[in-house]
Amino acid sequence: MNTGFFSHISEDTLEEYALGRIPEVDLLPVEEHLLICLTCQIRLEEMDEYIKVMKAATGAVPCAVLSPYDSTATPRRLKYSR
Repeated sequence: MNTGFFSHISEDTLEEYALGRIPEVDLLPVEEHLLICLTCQIRLEEMDEYIKVMKAATGAVPCAVLSPYDSTATPRRLKYSR
């Protein structure tokens, strides 16, 4: 996971965060980075929109078939403002 001062959150880590699947031990550095990095905040918003569109597109398929995760659960998310 790249969350250092001069690096951005990796695509994989950002996706896991957006889906609420990031391990608790990795959560703090990601959220700290999101507090200060406008670039990653925008990337997260774009990923959230993509996920929303994909869920809507696959709405006819039961979520249990696609994933063992509860798609109706709201991911734990840090609140930040720009």
